[in-house]
Formats: sequence, C-alpha cells, structure tokens
Amino acid sequence: MLGQGRLVDDARVGEGTVAGGGPGGLGAVSVLYLCMEVAGCLTVCRHCWAQGVGYGAMPLADIERVLAEAHRFCDGAGLAFDAYPMHEMAAHPDAARLFALFNAHSASARGGTMFEPLTTTGVPLAVREDWRDVLTAAAGTGTINLWVAFHGVGEVHDQQVNRRGAYAETCLAIQRARAAGLSVGGNIFLTTASLAQLDELTAVRRRLPVNAALCFTVADFLPTPRSRRNEQLRPALPDLLPHAAHHRRADRADHPPVVGQPAGAHRSGVRAPGPGRGLARRAGTPGR
Repeated sequence: MLGQGRLVDDARVGEGTVAGGGPGGLGAVSVLYLCMEVAGCLTVCRHCWAQGVGYGAMPLADIERVLAEAHRFCDGAGLAFDAYPMHEMAAHPDAARLFALFNAHSASARGGTMFEPLTTTGVPLAVREDWRDVLTAAAGTGTINLWVAFHGVGEVHDQQVNRRGAYAETCLAIQRARAAGLSVGGNIFLTTASLAQLDELTAVRRRLPVNAALCFTVADFLPTPRSRRNEQLRPALPDLLPHAAHHRRADRADHPPVVGQPAGAHRSGVRAPGPGRGLARRAGTPGR
C-alpha cells in the first residue's frame, strides 16, 4: 500500500525489516515505476530474464490513457513517474509513436531518451515493412545504438530463441539499422552449443556492419523453469578457458590498442565469470 510516502504492508513486514526505514527498511518512496506489457515477443528465448512470450499488442489508446492517468496520480502525490514498455516494443504496430510517448512520461529520460540503446532481438525490424519509420523515430528521439543478441550461428541460434530463421532475421535487422544511420552492438551469449562456433561467431562479427561493442557473455541463472532448462547448456569455466587466449588474440587483431590506451584495453574480451557478471558483461550493457 502507499502510505505516508512509503510502500510498506505492515502485516507482511518480515523479520529483519524495519518499518520505520532503518536497516532493511524500504525507505521513502520518491518515484513510481510502471513496467507496461505493451507487446509480446516474436521469439521465446530460453535465457530470457523477462520470460517473454508472444501475446497481443496493447492498443495505443490504452497505452496513452494509462500513462496519462498514472502520471497525473504521481503529480498529485508528489512522486516522480517513470515507465518502460515490455517485452518487445519494436513488435508493437505503433512502435514508431511509442518512443516519444514514453520519453515524454518518464523521468529517467531527462529530456532525452530512455531507449539508449534500443534493445531488440532484431526479428521485428526484419519482418515489418515500416522498419525504417520505426528506426527513424527512435533516432529522432535520441537513440544512437541498436543492441541485439546472438546465441550462436544459424540453427544453434534459432533453437535457442525458438524461431526458425531468427538468426538470418537478426542479421538483416543489423543491416537495416546501419542503413538507417544507427550504430549497432550486442551480446553474444555462449552455450555449450555455441562454443563450438566461436570461430564462426568471430567471422560474423567481422562480416556484419557492427560498429559498436559485441560482448561475449553467459546468461545469468534465474529461479524460473525456463532458466533451469537453460542450465543444461551453460558452459563451465573449464569449457571457457581454452577459448580465452584465442579470443583475445582475435580481438587484438580487430581492435589494436591506440596511443594512450592501456595494453589489453579492448572493446570486448573473454574472462572468467565473477560474482554477479557473465563473460565480458559490461556495466550498462543490456542483458537480453
């Protein structure tokens, strides 16, 4: 419940939680964050933290009404308001109109955009005819980078996202984003299946017009049935280490150090996972 500026259900305060805001308390509430399910996904990715599936799109008029009413409530309550569209906004029929709409209602946009980078599987941008309108609208509101995800090459990727042809669609989306003037980067999620394709993945990175970072990573574990099934494909540290030196050499060949840059400071790399991070997981990079 919302009471006296804090979100506390006194009947459910657990041991170690101080309702008055001390150690373990929830603290004062200053921002209301609304995560809106506006469009489903065209893929069902095995690693997905958001558990995305395909479902119908929320009508634009309903999105506008919910944002306006929630924002009005927050203004009256003295709260900042923030909202973000899930799961795959690029799949929404009115995606080109949603960038400016959500930016206008979201405190975190700060007069710019909250879609930097714009994360997507790439599939919607490959299958929709108005892809250029969507990308132009994103760029017009401040988006600079499109951020995609690879799970392997060809069928290995397709199986991981449960969509035939998805790998080719992601590659097409990258080409379309570059044609629209956006920069492109992404995550390469390693599994026991995709490890055998590292050379191919490196070649793909060189062949596609990817001009931002491509970060090799391992999907985080989450306590969900989907994530537990995906654990069967998780590479262990002994699986990863033999590939580390090879990848570093390839990375240095692609991105040699520049004057003033420390040796080994490159845009991507393979390193042993530490607590709370995957391979080469960078602060601020999306975990799609």
